[in-house]
Amino acid sequence: MAREPWIAVEEATVPQLWKSTEGDEAGKWDGEDVRRKFECFKRQCRQPGIPFKVGYLKETFFETLRGDRKKIFLASYLSAYDLGLVKEMARTLELDEKSIVQWTQRFRDVLVDYYTTDVTGIGGPNTAMQVDETHIVRRKYNVGRIVRRDWLVGGIQDGTKLVFVEITDDRSAANLDAIIQRHVIPGDVIRTDMWKGYSNLKNLGYIHETVNHSVNFVDPVTGVHTQRIENTWSHLKAKIRSRHRFKGELWDDHFHEVLWKWQFNSENLLYELWRQTAAKYTLS
Repeated sequence: MAREPWIAVEEATVPQLWKSTEGDEAGKWDGEDVRRKFECFKRQCRQPGIPFKVGYLKETFFETLRGDRKKIFLASYLSAYDLGLVKEMARTLELDEKSIVQWTQRFRDVLVDYYTTDVTGIGGPNTAMQVDETHIVRRKYNVGRIVRRDWLVGGIQDGTKLVFVEITDDRSAANLDAIIQRHVIPGDVIRTDMWKGYSNLKNLGYIHETVNHSVNFVDPVTGVHTQRIENTWSHLKAKIRSRHRFKGELWDDHFHEVLWKWQFNSENLLYELWRQTAAKYTLS
């Protein structure tokens, strides 16, 4: 019988240690598709500390996820395109809400990693970027005492949707400098308001242009403004408020999720989600 295509794809994600390149003598697969294990016959697999039997989903995206992987894929489509909240997705897929919460958080972890892991610089000579910081407040159960007061610090490159963002509780000049240096290539034109925390940028290899918001939103002489990054912050925060009720640390994850969907909304979101998943769960 022909194997289902997603099983072949999943087998392709098995870490290299367990892949057989020496024929049937190297090992064999045991069990049904849902709980298949690879048993290794090689001498190296019989050494102390190396298991000779391993689940074929070990070290993959699907490890520890409960449920039908075909439904996980369908859930990724619903999640990527915002086709329902948890209760609606559970009803559509005929699953319990606990599974949907687990799966969607795993998708969300991939999106958070996109912005926080292996950061690469954007901008550089002959490009310009608007940079701004905005205040965020998270409350327990969305009411009552304040849990955290933090700042979103980020920028967007002119004419693109290339963005960077960090969430921080430190708005000092030294920290702003460090954040910008992590994300923006020297030689870039950086446009900000006149907050004193940006005053050192010209000493870090950037061309710094400013607009005085106490007088104008757009500088009448130079045309400098930060309206695009400010509008982006407003749009993303409104998106979270309109659809979700988050407490404490969950706000950070959901912010990165709505940022990712905004940034890639002209792309095939399902393809991008799984492409970035593959990048996160690389073969060893």
